Amino acid sequence: SMAKGTSRIALKGSRTIVSGGYLSDAELRDLLEICKKPALEWLTLRQVHLENDGAKRVAEALRQHCEIRKLLLPDNRFGDSACEAIADLLVSCAHLTMLVLSRNPGITDSGAACVLRSLRAAQSLQDLRLC
Repeated sequence: SMAKGTSRIALKGSRTIVSGGYLSDAELRDLLEICKKPALEWLTLRQVHLENDGAKRVAEALRQHCEIRKLLLPDNRFGDSACEAIADLLVSCAHLTMLVLSRNPGITDSGAACVLRSLRAAQSLQDLRLC
C-alpha cells in the first residue's frame, strides 16, 4: 500500500495521468477536485474501471474551467449515458484538441453518434478516437 499522504491522483504540471487499477471513491473525489483546476490541460484515465457515473462527473467537473486540451479515457467501463456529458464538454471546451474514448465496450452507435453530433461545435478537436 502507499505511504500515507501520497496519492496516485496528483496534478503534475498541467497533467494528471492515472493508469490501471480500480479508482476508489476517495480517489474519484480527489480527481474531481483536480478537474476543477484551470491548470489541468491533460487528463488520462486508462483502465481504471471508470463507469457511467464517474465519467459523467469527470466531464461535468472539467466543464467548470474548460482549459482541458487532451482527455484520454480508454479501456474503461462507461457507455452511452456518459457520452452525453462528454458531448456537452466538447461543445463547451474550445481548447480540446484530443479526445480518446477507445475500448469502452458500453459505447454503442448511439453514444458515438451523440459525440459526433457535437463535433460541429468543437473547432479545435484534431484527434478523436471512438473505437
